[in-house]
Amino acid sequence: MPPVWTVIDQLELADVTVEVLVSPNVEEVTLIRFQGELFTEHVQTVFESIASPSGKWIRSQEKGKTVILDLYELDYVNSLTIGYLANIYNVLYSRQVKLKLIIAPDKLIHQILEQVGFLQFPGITFEFERTYI
Repeated sequence: MPPVWTVIDQLELADVTVEVLVSPNVEEVTLIRFQGELFTEHVQTVFESIASPSGKWIRSQEKGKTVILDLYELDYVNSLTIGYLANIYNVLYSRQVKLKLIIAPDKLIHQILEQVGFLQFPGITFEFERTYI
């Protein structure tokens, strides 16, 4: 039986929703799910609040834990988003926290992450389906 995930924090803007989820069955994992389009006017708000590299959901992670960034339903991103994702990666990698991306292979974000080499960074795993463990 797959784990049950509970939303513990959420940010809703005009074009994008970001949720932080946890499961009592999978204590070592924090899931951050993005849905919608991350236009320039919302990138800073999203990554300086709920998905901040220095915020409680990223910075509090400890060695051996896993953060899943579910980007499967993220339809639009720009270079600012990629920069923030790189910052999240750097924080997690330095703390020896695993980063797993869930991305749709037919979405723009997959092509961008592939072209900039993000998917080849050490310690990053990715899936093309939402299995959540």
